[in-house]
Amino acid sequence: MATVVLEGDKVLVSELSTLPAKLQKRLLRTTLKKALKPTLSMARAAAPFYAGAAKSGTLAGLLRGCIQLRVKTKKNKVLSWVGLGMANYSGLGFYGWFQEFGWLAGGKNPRFRGKGAAQKRAAYSSLATASGARSQVPAKKFLRNAYDATESQVLQTLDDELGGLVEAHP
Repeated sequence: MATVVLEGDKVLVSELSTLPAKLQKRLLRTTLKKALKPTLSMARAAAPFYAGAAKSGTLAGLLRGCIQLRVKTKKNKVLSWVGLGMANYSGLGFYGWFQEFGWLAGGKNPRFRGKGAAQKRAAYSSLATASGARSQVPAKKFLRNAYDATESQVLQTLDDELGGLVEAHP
């Protein structure tokens, strides 16, 4: 996840800090929603999808619908992100995180259950990857690439929109 802290435009930050806290949060929320829409649309367009023959239980384009733009206020911060939800590996599009970050193919060995299973699995996993039994499936990084491609546009929109809104409010 990329983190952007608004510090570059000192005049804008100082003017924003003169406004009441509730108004600051509201202005930041509306501006972030507007600024991140291009990132959202690019991430949805770049998301991998199943295009093969119809199978039971598969929905074409399900991952694209699971990508969301969220803006949240927490204490004195306004957080925003474009992604697959707050909790990793959950929801309908749980496999999207595997597409974003990659995974080890090959499955688990059912012998490793019970006490000490985690250590046995870790030892087996490192041995299997060294011998080539499990292969690394590379990450597609569709969310990261969407952010990287639209980063300058997002920051420019934030600067323009936030500057206009701060000037409009006395």
